[in-house]
Amino acid sequence: KLIFHANFRLITVFQQALARACYKRLDALDNHNLIETLAYAPVEIAKQVNLYAIMCQNRLVREFMTQIIGEKLRTQDLSLWYLFQKGGEYRKWYGNLYYVVNWENDGSKIKYWVTHNPKDPNTTSWSRRIFNTHLYFKKGVTWSVISSGSISFRATDENAMISNAAGGIFGFSCEQQRDTFMAALNTKIWTSIFKIINPTLNYSSGVIQKAPTPILPKTKLGSDCVCLSKTDWDAFETSWDFKKHPLV
Repeated sequence: KLIFHANFRLITVFQQALARACYKRLDALDNHNLIETLAYAPVEIAKQVNLYAIMCQNRLVREFMTQIIGEKLRTQDLSLWYLFQKGGEYRKWYGNLYYVVNWENDGSKIKYWVTHNPKDPNTTSWSRRIFNTHLYFKKGVTWSVISSGSISFRATDENAMISNAAGGIFGFSCEQQRDTFMAALNTKIWTSIFKIINPTLNYSSGVIQKAPTPILPKTKLGSDCVCLSKTDWDAFETSWDFKKHPLV
């Protein structure tokens, strides 16, 4: 009976999250004809409308598509687009870098939109919606805040920004110290500790802060794992540094 109630609650949480996502996407379309097309058109046409809805919903965030790879991305002005940590699936050490965000002139366009959003007229200061900007573009450790499975920690570098969907741990004296710290967090011991501290889906920064801090001697193990994971990530077209598939 307890297992049934736990599973029912979990399903209900996912259904609510899915419903909110669908509502936001339909609201972003703001066009009755497109909504009807999404509901009744053939699947391939509906997919195109859905993609358009995603683009409308995330006006200033552009997803890495498989066509935007390698040289196409590198030829863009890097003072405009930056990698955007947005959580994602279970993956240790490095990766889940699917998004870039327009942060030109210290995010002036995003800040302007936040304070001029017709659907949110009460917001007059961008800091009400955009948090922790002093932690952008720093070396650190990140993780997916929402996870139905085990937590996993990844490296984040100076060319990336954290978000409310991907937390961050900073203040390391060097890259090796960061990687050593992350090597401890990615062990089964600390994974179990986090599950005990937080039996829910939400691994907020407060939950991470409650865990004991691992103190370990410097080791190359973490750095080696980051290097191997980055090599694996770069082997596919969704990576910033993709050049050629290893099987080609």
